[in-house]
Amino acid sequence: MTRTILSMALMVAAVAAGAQSVLPPNANGGDVGANAAAPNLANLPTPRPPDAATTAQKRIERDGYTNVQNLAKGDDGLWRGTATRGNTRVEVTVDRGGNVMVQ
Repeated sequence: MTRTILSMALMVAAVAAGAQSVLPPNANGGDVGANAAAPNLANLPTPRPPDAATTAQKRIERDGYTNVQNLAKGDDGLWRGTATRGNTRVEVTVDRGGNVMVQ
């Protein structure tokens, strides 16, 4: 019985000793453990949403047009420009709902 208890105590001690591993240093040379400083997120670039012109151009291209040019937003809120489908150059308009129309 004493031998079993002694064996169990040695196994518990071995497991506890193995759990105390040393963490590698981070890129700044400091610890990565509980006392490590939090990363500075202020220096990360802020993702920007795509601008409206890029969104309108992607809508036109998704509709099968290529070579989108002269894309500009009118006073009425519609995007107008020129694009090519096949060998034909056309004037295109994108409305507020993202619908592409040919003039």
